Amino acid sequence: MLPATLAGLHRQEVLNIPLEPLCRDAGVDFVQANVDKIDTMSRQIITDKNRIAYDFAVISIGSDTVDPQALAKAKHVVAVRPMPNFVERFGSAIESNGQSRFQAFPFPRL
Repeated sequence: MLPATLAGLHRQEVLNIPLEPLCRDAGVDFVQANVDKIDTMSRQIITDKNRIAYDFAVISIGSDTVDPQALAKAKHVVAVRPMPNFVERFGSAIESNGQSRFQAFPFPRL
């Protein structure tokens, strides 16, 4: 969805996936907590809030930019993360660099 959003074909809001309602609709628990330990022997995740027993665990640690301050100073670099305001930062970078080499082409209708 990111390329289509940058091309102006979608609103930026479509990039955000609300996880809590998605989990609720799928019938699974959504837990946001800091994990202190994963005990694979007892199949429990120990968080800063409680212990969570699991049969199958998916761990998504996300990612961060290595040095956002250094990237912010680079003239021709725009970090994708953090994602929530990437489209705005991308647009600002294009405007501040004068004429853009980025050009949106419409997708063919199927």
